Amino acid sequence: MSQEIIIAVIGGVVTVIVGLITAGATYFGVRIQIKKNEKTFEKKREQKENERKQIEQESLEYQKQIIERFIDFEVHDNFNNIKRNHAGIMITDTENLRNQLFNESGLNFTEFDKNKYDLIKYKSALINEVIEIYDAFRLLIIYDGVCINMPDDEFHRFEKGYQLCLNRYQKDYSHQVISFF
Repeated sequence: MSQEIIIAVIGGVVTVIVGLITAGATYFGVRIQIKKNEKTFEKKREQKENERKQIEQESLEYQKQIIERFIDFEVHDNFNNIKRNHAGIMITDTENLRNQLFNESGLNFTEFDKNKYDLIKYKSALINEVIEIYDAFRLLIIYDGVCINMPDDEFHRFEKGYQLCLNRYQKDYSHQVISFF
């Protein structure tokens, strides 16, 4: 073979080797870049997911607060309707509650009935209190405001709801007691 052919073959082999090396380097470079892009994309996706969850949580918390405000107003209004017995005497404790007669006709359940299914979504002590208080109000309606007619277990539920109202609205109650005398 002539020297020119050998040089051409060596040049061709070198060109093929350089091409293969370049192709391999490009392939691995692209793979590395793809992995970097995947990591960056994953981080952004996680960040957006966390932001979405936070916004959703804030929205649920806001909804919960609004529902609690409306229901709290209704509970307060209902309690104001029943905290005096038929004789108009304000009931300040649960000691003699069993012998009391209440006017249950003004009790309102509109907000509670509208939102009771939404309340189930939220786990909080306040929601449990609200449900216990509404149970007490419903017992008054069932027994026409006559506590002595309630079986012991139901009376204790009523008493607990009444006490929760006393605890919750104590400052309003003390202000009214002072102005009452």
